[in-house]
Amino acid sequence: MIKKWGIVMQKPLREIAQHLKKIILSEMPDTYEAKPMFTDIFNNENIRKGINAHRDFLNKLCDYLSVNGDKYDKPKKNSTSFFGSC
Repeated sequence: MIKKWGIVMQKPLREIAQHLKKIILSEMPDTYEAKPMFTDIFNNENIRKGINAHRDFLNKLCDYLSVNGDKYDKPKKNSTSFFGSC
């Protein structure tokens, strides 16, 4: 939802997924190191694998929602009434 001039505009789920897809990093630079509190539990390689797997999942989810997002979009009725007048 975007609030503009006192009116709430809802973006379709498809558009939100396309925007998120654009801002997800395609790969994690090797210079990024995990914080020591995380490396106490897992080594750096396993942390990178987990982050890459999560990124791949997000990319697949965004791809799916870009195509099928309209099936899941349920706009709120009277969405401006929640924020009132601004």
